[in-house]
Amino acid sequence: MQNNRFHIITYGCQMNEYDSAAVSEMFLRKGWVSVPENEADVIIVNTCAVRQNAENRALGRLLTLAGTYPESRVGIIGCVAQEIGKKLLEKYPKIAFAVGPGEIHRLPEIIAGFDRSAHLDVDCLDGKGLRAEIKSGSVKAFIAISRGCENFCSYCIVPYVRGKLRGRPMSDIIEEIKRDIDLYVVEITLLGQNVNSYIDPETGADFAELLEKVDAIDGLRRIRFVTNHPKDMSERVIEAISCLPHVCESIHLPVQSGSSKILKLMNRGYSREKYLDIVRKIREKMPDIALTTDIITGFPGEADEDFQDTVTLYREVGYAGAFAFRYSPRPGTAASNMIDDVPEKLKIERLTAIIDMSQKFAEKFSKSLIGKNRKILVEGESAKNPGMVFGLDRAGRKVILPGKKDLRGQIVNVIIDRAEKWFLFGTKI
Repeated sequence: MQNNRFHIITYGCQMNEYDSAAVSEMFLRKGWVSVPENEADVIIVNTCAVRQNAENRALGRLLTLAGTYPESRVGIIGCVAQEIGKKLLEKYPKIAFAVGPGEIHRLPEIIAGFDRSAHLDVDCLDGKGLRAEIKSGSVKAFIAISRGCENFCSYCIVPYVRGKLRGRPMSDIIEEIKRDIDLYVVEITLLGQNVNSYIDPETGADFAELLEKVDAIDGLRRIRFVTNHPKDMSERVIEAISCLPHVCESIHLPVQSGSSKILKLMNRGYSREKYLDIVRKIREKMPDIALTTDIITGFPGEADEDFQDTVTLYREVGYAGAFAFRYSPRPGTAASNMIDDVPEKLKIERLTAIIDMSQKFAEKFSKSLIGKNRKILVEGESAKNPGMVFGLDRAGRKVILPGKKDLRGQIVNVIIDRAEKWFLFGTKI
């Protein structure tokens, strides 16, 4: 086959990473070869449209690549392609194709046919038969269990660019996990825009039942999942997390704001009180759970008292970590029609305050683990620490310990000797 060298560049979330790995797997199966960008016949930029800065970076890279490699077919896939793919093709003749998330399974045939069209059917892909490439030597893998979202949070563009929620057949999910285990994977992360609203399209099974089925797979040692929506964190799901031996004691539970007023404007479907009640139920079952979250500062209408509600909620929950962002309007969302009335300087001040607080709480959580026995899945040798290996504990903290690469893939007991904000250091016992 001629002109069969490809290169993929990925921006955005773990689902984007999974989609890039799935595209790579499709090309490799067809005899294509993955190469550096300067050797590629086809360069694919996989994009995220959730935040304006990420979109700008991706578009800047796309246009630079198209100008730098005029002999290559340079194109865009992912959420930005879905959002503005037609406009990009009209404005920039050097861009060869634009393919949305729902059509990525057709990418090889689209490129092979030199089809300079925007392929943007958001509801086309249900994920059946799609497989992500496993990187050589990896002991962990992502598994997509659903696509799309129907929550329509007022600030979020995901439902518009990824379509309605579609659960992937459980039988297909389990088949892919077993395939990965045969390739020496021992930890999987279940992916979805909202995993705990998963429904199997073939049997009607919910996310708790999926966890039960996955937990029973021979050879699988650990299960993680992202991301959750608090309104769908049912007692049945909490019970499954607390009881199943391979499900890690780590939950990412995005709150976005601690103010019930702002949560209503965000169309989140829960109040401050309801969120704290969910946290209480989780901690009743799992007192040592590591909770992490997402927070947006400066949403339209956020007064000082609303921001203070976020600060006090953060302190009350005591998160092990957080991703925080200042609000930026996304065209086409409900919030883009609201008055963006929080000054940019104040958004940044509030964001800085949240980041500073999250650093302190992260350090507090990490130091609480000093002297404790943690089970670490060793992933490989530490690049910055000769004679050391690294891995994750069940809470998701990175741990560095003395060891050699033959420990890769093993779960070892480690006493934590020292802790930093995001890293733990220990000794194998």
